[in-house]
Amino acid sequence: MRYLLCLIVLLGANQLYAQETTMCDSVYRYVDEEPMFKGGSAAMMQWLIANLEYPDTGIEEETGKIYLKLVIDREGWLQQISIKNTSAWNELNLEKLKKSAPQFIPAKFAGKCVCTELLLPMCILLD
Repeated sequence: MRYLLCLIVLLGANQLYAQETTMCDSVYRYVDEEPMFKGGSAAMMQWLIANLEYPDTGIEEETGKIYLKLVIDREGWLQQISIKNTSAWNELNLEKLKKSAPQFIPAKFAGKCVCTELLLPMCILLD
């Protein structure tokens, strides 16, 4: 089944949280420069559409708004990925997305590259 992903990219829509991770000493809550997808938001949208597979189960229950959570390390590599507000997405789908992720431009705080957690609101619309 075909689907359309709507990525809501608004200034200030990205939320960064502090928490401990296995690949980073700490994940910064506030940064001077947020992580950027190389090529901008249009390139990120193309990457998501090409690599995020909608599961065959739970279609009726899983349309609408979800949150894609990315942990990006200080070198710009995607270290962790999860989806909030859903139950149908499985680890295989997320692992494929993680493996296909290109290097981001990392976040900066006080002139240094730092680890961040990025929360992207998305709309799932089935056609």
